[in-house]
Amino acid sequence: MKKMSCKTLVTSLSLFTTLLVFSNCKKDELVNPVSHEPSANLQLKNAIAASNLSMVTSSSFYLERALPSGYVKDGSRDYTSIIQSVISQYPNIVFPGFPILINDAGLRIPSNRVITFLEGSELRLKPSSKEGYSMIDMNLATNVTLVSPVLVGDRYNHRGTTGEWGMGISSNGGSNITILSPKAKNMWGDGIYIGSAGTTPSRNIVIKDAYLEYNRRDAITVTSVIGLKIENIYAAYSNGTLPMSGICFEPNRSDEEIQDVVISNPRTVGNLKAGIFLSLGNLMGGGHKKIGVTIYNHTDVKSKVGFKCNSRISDGSSTIQGNLTLVNPVWSQNELASIQTILYGIDDVHLIIKNPVVRNINNQQLTKTETDEYLNYKTRINTSAYREITYSTNWPTAIPISTTSTAGQVIAAISAGGSTSFTASNGITYQSDRAFSGGGTHTTFDPIANTTDDKLYQSERFGTFNYAIPVSNGTYEVTLRFAEIYFNELGRRKFDAIIEGSVVFSDLDILAKVGYASKYDVVKTISVTDGTLNLKFNSAINNAKLSAFHIIKK
Repeated sequence: MKKMSCKTLVTSLSLFTTLLVFSNCKKDELVNPVSHEPSANLQLKNAIAASNLSMVTSSSFYLERALPSGYVKDGSRDYTSIIQSVISQYPNIVFPGFPILINDAGLRIPSNRVITFLEGSELRLKPSSKEGYSMIDMNLATNVTLVSPVLVGDRYNHRGTTGEWGMGISSNGGSNITILSPKAKNMWGDGIYIGSAGTTPSRNIVIKDAYLEYNRRDAITVTSVIGLKIENIYAAYSNGTLPMSGICFEPNRSDEEIQDVVISNPRTVGNLKAGIFLSLGNLMGGGHKKIGVTIYNHTDVKSKVGFKCNSRISDGSSTIQGNLTLVNPVWSQNELASIQTILYGIDDVHLIIKNPVVRNINNQQLTKTETDEYLNYKTRINTSAYREITYSTNWPTAIPISTTSTAGQVIAAISAGGSTSFTASNGITYQSDRAFSGGGTHTTFDPIANTTDDKLYQSERFGTFNYAIPVSNGTYEVTLRFAEIYFNELGRRKFDAIIEGSVVFSDLDILAKVGYASKYDVVKTISVTDGTLNLKFNSAINNAKLSAFHIIKK
């Protein structure tokens, strides 16, 4: 194979840098206006781009160099055997930025591999009649990193009618595996599958910024793992064969494990069964088992059930112990139930739910009392001592307002989409989200430019929504706070803000004003004559949004 010259290498890396920096990291949007903002964003894209560059070295092998003369770039010719040969030989591989067809033999990834997929790359599966396959198979592999793989399965042109095990990415018994920004859709089975090889569970698996939709079984299935971190997953529209959930934990045997699982910012939308589903029954019968699952900021919209957990009755010889913890969940517009948790015979599993928000089928938020009654009814465990449901001390109810407010007094300060209070550098304490009608919430952990109050701008209420703040009549200064924490293309979001009937702005594009993940504030002086200060946000292109606001008496 001809060795690349230094000039060629520099040119290749320069082109690679350009592709990464200017490529669009935005994931496919769904027409459904409720399906808002999968959490990939420019800040994450830049971090991955930097990571990619550090992984691509002078010894990296560009797959395109191994393709035959006259190779096609439209995904119409099967290059499976050539690709497999490259993967078997080289530890660091770069896939080209065009679609490639592979067959149901899939690509088997050995240990100690870094595989980067350039913008525009896509693995397409040649229609199969197999009941099961893995497009990317990392079984028993260790120390593997996949960056931005895009996979399209064959569910709509599959040649068979049986089976449900056609996977996009699989790891059975793999360890130290990192999957960054994967996309997988239209699989005969699951987008991603994490399980065991014999009695060897997968270990230390990281999945970040995944976008998984329209898979026939689940977006992600986990049957056996010790150490799993999932961050910023979008799992939508799983349908076709059970369990049909966004994220599903379903051990097959009592010798499997579900331990040390942390899921942050999962968004599940429109799954035919559950947004997140834990089916623990098969762990029974193998002595005393421990589980550990913590889920932060789960948002489900329009799955049949937002969150579901169940088990069969204990056989008397085994128990399941551990914690199942849900922090800041928001379950919205679920047809059957926001939550169904049935843990008969498992007294040692502690179910902990902190700061839940439940919205009914009409997208109206339940009161604290209604939520408490609903969750206690829908969560059934042998003894209530193992069920703990707590609420923020700043539950979003009415805001007490002094009718004798004086000039300079802060009347109200609210973190839109925020679940906790936050004291900003200006000394104002912004309360958790309240006094709103309509919209949904979204958060990010990305740093915000031009402010030390990052947390204030890392949450948002989005959609078309209103705030109604009771005040005494008079003049007020209203400060609206914004940051674009998702879109990275101009013109992708435009919206209007109206306060007390006065248009503050129309067709605002935050990105055009200050760029991505950067502070943008608007200040407006307004008069109130009816005892309520009304803020209204209307969507023009995609969703209106608001990070925070405060009101000061003039």
